[in-house]
Amino acid sequence: ADHDKSRSDRRSRSIMPDWEAYTASLAPSTLEVSGSPSSLTISGDGARVVVGCREVLKVVNVSGPELIEEASIIVDTRKNLVSQDVSWHKHEAFRTMIAMGATNGTICVWNLKRPGTPERVLKGHTHSVARVTWSSSEPAWLLSASLELSAQVRLWDWRNSARPVLFSCADQVRDVQFDPSRPRQFAAALETGAVELWDTRFTRTHERVFQAHHGPLHCVDWHPTEVGVLCTCSRDRTVKIWASADLRESSAPLPPQTLSQMLATVAETRLSAAVRPLATFQTISSVGLAIWRPGGHVSQLGSCSVAGDARVQVWDARVPHVPVALCSDEAHPANVPASFLWSSDGESVIWCTREGPAAIVRRAVGRGPGSILPHRNMRNVALCWAGATDKLACV
Repeated sequence: ADHDKSRSDRRSRSIMPDWEAYTASLAPSTLEVSGSPSSLTISGDGARVVVGCREVLKVVNVSGPELIEEASIIVDTRKNLVSQDVSWHKHEAFRTMIAMGATNGTICVWNLKRPGTPERVLKGHTHSVARVTWSSSEPAWLLSASLELSAQVRLWDWRNSARPVLFSCADQVRDVQFDPSRPRQFAAALETGAVELWDTRFTRTHERVFQAHHGPLHCVDWHPTEVGVLCTCSRDRTVKIWASADLRESSAPLPPQTLSQMLATVAETRLSAAVRPLATFQTISSVGLAIWRPGGHVSQLGSCSVAGDARVQVWDARVPHVPVALCSDEAHPANVPASFLWSSDGESVIWCTREGPAAIVRRAVGRGPGSILPHRNMRNVALCWAGATDKLACV
């Protein structure tokens, strides 16, 4: 009996640290920062984020009950280097590398082990760099997008000084993202509201294009597990989900409860000028960012507004008419997020605000202060009998 009790105690001690770490990462926390935060990126292990401020990059530990600033990288503003976007390398061999796109068109690659000067400076863009993103399959590849009128997208080999591969889109590009299921493909979000799909092996023209929104596109994000599924958001106050033809043409059986099965009622998904979205979420203001929720939340994504709405909204493709969760900073309810991201398990959302005061905020979805579940708080607004039965339905 004593032996069994001792073994049980050892097993409890081995489980408790993981449970404590999990609950700590869900604790609501706010960290005020100097500067003007505009972008966020998370490490591969999900323990830290880098916050891109105007004159500094801040490394913040998000694994504990409190957000803790660990280090800072000073950006030399005398060279007109003002941070616009940041991206943390997810490959294990380069886990200390941070890419930063600047407003003067320069891209700096920083090493957290040697933060004094950039590891590499990549020049070529003539306008502000709107997005930088690493390839998940090719550690040397860095993709960037800018607001110039030609050669807006560039593919760099950051380890050498070779000229980048240029891709000329039809208009200015706000966002660009590699397709995780097809490493050589990427999507570009255009000011015209169109999405262009490119293959890095063919630089003369895009593979496909479709008109996603009536206003300028702000963001495009590929689903982390569903092949060919992506979401977009725009100034037209909507977030939309799309699927490429590859999703429907695959002969391999899909696992149960995939997003494609949840939205199986939509028959036409081939990308073309007349394609219909799988789902559309209508918001009250211009949407600046939309990101798929990781973990087991295959049908959910989050979004934040450019102005007017200070909440991070969580949407579910199965319930397109109302957010399933809203997260906000209850102490400063009017502070609009400049950017946001998900924790690695998808249970918490982390965002930054530029003013009133500038801060990094973490809230658990559906738990604790600052998070509500609107669909559970909706009042019954209609009652009717279900046909000739004795059942009563409420809407």
